[in-house]
Amino acid sequence: MSYLLTMAPDARVPPTPPDTPDTQPGGQQPTLPADALAEKISALSIPSWGEDGSLPTTIAQDFPVTAQSLYTHHLLTLCWDTVLECADVSMSQQKRVRKAYVLLEAVHNRHDNLIREVKGSMAGIMADRDRVTAEKSYLEAQCKKWEEQCKRWEEQSKHEEEQSKQWEEQCKRWEELSKHEEEQSKQWKEECKRLRGDIDRERSRVDRCQLSADYWKDRYNGNKSVLTAQGNAISRAAAWESEEVIRQPAVNWSSHTKLTRTQQTEVQKAVTILLRTTQQMAAEIDLYRPIDQFLSSLKFFNNRVNFLNTSQTKYLVRQAPDFSICIPRVTKPHPALVHGVIEVKKRGEDVDTAKHLGQLKEYMLNLMKSQCDQGRMYYWGFLTNMETNILVEITQHRHQDHLTRRIMQYPPMGWLEMVQYIYSTCQKDGWIPPKLHFRDTLGPLVDLIACNKKWQLGEFQLPLGGQAQGIVVKVSVGAQPEQSHRHELEVLRHIRNLGSQPASIVRLVWDPTEDGVGEHPEGHIEFGISPRGKRFSLDNFSKRTDADTVFQEIVDGIRWLHETARVIHRDIRRDNIILDKGHPIIIDFDCSYVLNSHPSDLADITTYAGGLICVPNDVIKTAITEIDIGGGGQVQTMTYKPKIEHDLFAFVILVISLLFPKQFEKFPVHRMSWRRVGRPQLEEMDRFHQECEASEVWGKWWLYAKQADYERLKAIGDVCQFPSG
Repeated sequence: MSYLLTMAPDARVPPTPPDTPDTQPGGQQPTLPADALAEKISALSIPSWGEDGSLPTTIAQDFPVTAQSLYTHHLLTLCWDTVLECADVSMSQQKRVRKAYVLLEAVHNRHDNLIREVKGSMAGIMADRDRVTAEKSYLEAQCKKWEEQCKRWEEQSKHEEEQSKQWEEQCKRWEELSKHEEEQSKQWKEECKRLRGDIDRERSRVDRCQLSADYWKDRYNGNKSVLTAQGNAISRAAAWESEEVIRQPAVNWSSHTKLTRTQQTEVQKAVTILLRTTQQMAAEIDLYRPIDQFLSSLKFFNNRVNFLNTSQTKYLVRQAPDFSICIPRVTKPHPALVHGVIEVKKRGEDVDTAKHLGQLKEYMLNLMKSQCDQGRMYYWGFLTNMETNILVEITQHRHQDHLTRRIMQYPPMGWLEMVQYIYSTCQKDGWIPPKLHFRDTLGPLVDLIACNKKWQLGEFQLPLGGQAQGIVVKVSVGAQPEQSHRHELEVLRHIRNLGSQPASIVRLVWDPTEDGVGEHPEGHIEFGISPRGKRFSLDNFSKRTDADTVFQEIVDGIRWLHETARVIHRDIRRDNIILDKGHPIIIDFDCSYVLNSHPSDLADITTYAGGLICVPNDVIKTAITEIDIGGGGQVQTMTYKPKIEHDLFAFVILVISLLFPKQFEKFPVHRMSWRRVGRPQLEEMDRFHQECEASEVWGKWWLYAKQADYERLKAIGDVCQFPSG
């Protein structure tokens, strides 16, 4: 730039300056093209540009920066303006120099500003570079960490794959072992099944041997044990001698109906044939057939009695009298339907001994247990060895709350007198079993299921649905039907009409009044139910799951009665649950209570009519209170409001009675209905309820019953224990 300051103003003719703003339209100075600018600078003898396009050396020394296009453009523009200003010949040299200096100072300031801007930019760039470098270092460190982590993950993955392979191999070994164990288990089960079969066969053989041993022991030793009223075991001989026996001189025939001459002749002929046939028979078992033929040949007994050979039928508390004289229409013996028994001994054996008389007494006492509540007072039985027939009578009378009995033995009598006695006693009141009230059109009685003061239940074959079906016919006992008889039939009709009863509720299948058969000729309430079933006991189940299913079905049945039929059973106990093909059936609705149709309705006050073992605690407390104030305290006269939880409490007691049957069989339930005397039993039942509620085992089930939680009560089988396998 020093060259420009010393250059003479007239060294050469200056180039024509560009148009001024005054002469240019728009007031803007035109921008010279690069070629024109170069020609003008060359004409002023300005040093040439460098070959690489950089500034001249003299200029570069004053401005020691790298030439950039933008910087060069601004610099040349300012220099050109300076040249143009200095070339103005109208100015004096001093003005031109001063003008050039001002312009060059502006160029220098501009240069400083550009340098500062470049340095600022460079500082920012360097800061960004440092930041980027730091971030790069950080990212590289992070990448190294992730790479190391990935390596660890890969190693761990490889380890897990190896472990997974080991597990798969172990699983394969376990599967093979499991298959082997299953095969071995099947073999064990088959072996167990075979062993069970062997055990059952061995038990059957042992039972047969035991029966045979009992038979011979009974026949020849006479020391079979008998339970006394106090529960002590004594021999039959001791049982006979334990009570006073009145020896009568003879039978008072004046009070008996005598046979006609024709009938006596018929008997004499039959006796002659009997004695001649059995003359050479010594064994007792050989005598059964001739005696059976003899009794069956007496035609005048038709429609009066039925002689049955029961020497192989243990119907009398697991005892089998040789012959049982039953009421008509009976083809299967039942303790409630027997007039008397005949016990046969081998020919020539002494029958007038304590052991044989004790055996006969045992049979008669068992008959008495089945018929004493039906009003019968006189019982009889015969001992015979074909040559001698000994009669024993037992009479029973009730005095207030206790029974008295008298045993009488008669001298030996002949076969004619025996037949005369049987013929006479089977027609006398007080000597005969209870009468069957089933209508004659039902046909022969297949089996008598139950006989008590209230009902008679028998199995008959009736043509229902086009084919004969076995049903249970239930008929009322008594001169006139009671309200409970009619009530049960009405409840069964109500349940049948609902049309959706579960299988666990007994079904009404024969209703003679509605089915067009007509009412009973004697006015009894009579109807048919199904199925028959058998006694409910845990002995019927070999597996825990079977018992669970039965308890669940009972709860479902009770729930259906409460919620759908709106019926409170009020007598849920073991005697009122039967089993049919492994499924429970709820029976006996004569004590039930029908709620009003609306679910929110409560029961009215009524008297208790259910079983004594399932009496609600409310009734027990009321009875105890009444005894305390001098009342009778009879459970059946207590008034209360039936509740659905009473059935559920009874269900819990039912399960307890199934698990501990002996304890419940010994409990004197009948005393709870006695006046005053029953207070200890009432207090014991009250204490039993309290202990159930507080028990660790039964407390939660008692609570579920109180809350009417049917679903939880279904799991009550958890308390049952069954042998494994």
